[in-house]
Amino acid sequence: MIKDFKKKAYKLFLEWEKTYRKEARECDYKALDWVYCDEEVREDEEQYQKDICAALQGQIDFIKYHVALMTFPGPTQENLDRIERFLSMQHLVDEYFPTGEEPAITITFWGGSPVCARVYAEEFSDIDFYADLYFSTICISDRDCKRWTLRRIEEVSQQIKEDMEFDGDKVELKLQFDWGVNKPGSHEIFLCCLVDEFGSDED
Repeated sequence: MIKDFKKKAYKLFLEWEKTYRKEARECDYKALDWVYCDEEVREDEEQYQKDICAALQGQIDFIKYHVALMTFPGPTQENLDRIERFLSMQHLVDEYFPTGEEPAITITFWGGSPVCARVYAEEFSDIDFYADLYFSTICISDRDCKRWTLRRIEEVSQQIKEDMEFDGDKVELKLQFDWGVNKPGSHEIFLCCLVDEFGSDED
């Protein structure tokens, strides 16, 4: 048991956030590619700055919430190390990754709040998927996966589904596009996500 476990986990988050904001400034927010646009094509600079700030804050809030979820297994040194390792993989600029390059797995959540959030992982067990993240699409890229077979997609989908249904919600995941199935090379798969909240009113 670690004394003041949650405070120590939050301190790790704050240290990560400071570096993350610095990275965003260093790359002129280009890494937030879902909202970034070049200066010459910006129609409303004031609105663009608001959008960039909202995208950055949304990403930070997403990681903060995820870290809070990661505290649930308990106040152990193993869990604190897990949180620290997870945070060490969340960067915007390549040079900040511990190994000098981003981890193999990139998971992007679309259609939630925030609209888009991205996390990195070395393996799927690094990520806790919960239905209360509420997203409509999850995009997964795994450099170590040379070919996305239907069996591999089913295995990944089932792992995500079981994690998301932990609190009793009913989750349905469907492959959005099949163009990349059984084709060689590193590419992304898109899963549509429908959540029936536990305890919600039935028709």
